[in-house]
Amino acid sequence: MDTPEGRVVKQGVVGVFAGTAFDPNEKVKLKDGSRVGLATYAGRLNVHLLKASDFNGKLRERGCAPNVTVQRICRLARDEEEVRMALDAIWRDPDTAEDILAGIAARNQELYEFERMLEKGAKPELSWRRP
Repeated sequence: MDTPEGRVVKQGVVGVFAGTAFDPNEKVKLKDGSRVGLATYAGRLNVHLLKASDFNGKLRERGCAPNVTVQRICRLARDEEEVRMALDAIWRDPDTAEDILAGIAARNQELYEFERMLEKGAKPELSWRRP
């Protein structure tokens, strides 16, 4: 929430952030001008920084195979909504995790081909362009 001192986490809320999305060497500047590490700052705010390995450990506890990882889900999914959908489905039924990921990969095959084309420097023919 916004306060006169800047943005703060509401009292009683425990936030969760993916720790690997942040540079571990990055420092947070406090009001008094001092700088503290991200983990220290998160601790002061009662925010938990979780790494991908923490999420993968939870998937193992649910019975997922070792090759079902959060990184793989994110790589295969089209967007954040699809990541959430996949994680929800896998959490409900971990035995079908491989089938869920195979379905996502099949659905997004065109997207992967388009990305590969862009990486190679090719100029794809877009259907919405006018001649």
